[in-house]
Amino acid sequence: NMLLASRIPEVYVGPGDPSAAAGYETSYLVIVGQGSVFPGSVSVPESEITDGPGATILVVESYNSGICWMEPKDLEMSSMNFSINGAPTDCIRSQHPNGANVLLADGQVRFLTIDTPPEYVEAFATRNKGDNVFLDALPGP
Repeated sequence: NMLLASRIPEVYVGPGDPSAAAGYETSYLVIVGQGSVFPGSVSVPESEITDGPGATILVVESYNSGICWMEPKDLEMSSMNFSINGAPTDCIRSQHPNGANVLLADGQVRFLTIDTPPEYVEAFATRNKGDNVFLDALPGP
């Protein structure tokens, strides 16, 4: 695989993460683990996203992830820090000074600000807790 590592597709490199291409690191991670859309090696069907696809995170920005784009590793919910740009590892983070982008299960890309309460981020990361947190209730960028 290392022979192909230098051929990192541009889609894995975020525009705010120029060092990712040089280090063959992905700028984007899927949230995986118990309660997420990816509790195992495959995603659950949309019918099991009972919190609503528009309120459930699939993919997050992860600046300086340290994860090779070909490595089968993602953001594990059980060890995740739910602050935005608030931890050096295991969290949603970007080079944007006020927050980070996330991709929701309905295909929307939304910007979560650093003021987003960690309990909201955790609610958005789960698919079926019945926590009913809506993105429209979040503070603006």
